[in-house]
Amino acid sequence: MDYAVKKDRSVSPPKYLVFFKARDADALTAAFTEFTSKTMDRAKKPSILTRLQQFKELVKANVVDRVKNKEQERTR
Repeated sequence: MDYAVKKDRSVSPPKYLVFFKARDADALTAAFTEFTSKTMDRAKKPSILTRLQQFKELVKANVVDRVKNKEQERTR
């Protein structure tokens, strides 16, 4: 599949036009189907930064006092 990108400077901000060319229509359809399925899957997944922020809040809420007691019993 070939493509060409053209810049339309007649409007502000400029628009970019993308032209696609393939040997047959089936190849073009398959490529666009694959692209749309990938973009839809990305839209459904939550962002990693959002999940990281949620885990940070969870850790802040569950702060445990982790003081080690270094006392040792002596037995004879």
